[in-house]
Amino acid sequence: MTVDVVPTGQSRGRTFETPAGREIEFVYHVDHDAFFKFFEETILAIENY
Repeated sequence: MTVDVVPTGQSRGRTFETPAGREIEFVYHVDHDAFFKFFEETILAIENY
């Protein structure tokens, strides 16, 4: 699937499918614990920077 993002205006951030957009991949299965551990470690590293 190829999508683009509305960069300005009231619809800013909205994604829409278009042949001229960028190719994306969907993630269906996520290791939630690993994700949040990585996220927390990243935030703490920034706070301690």
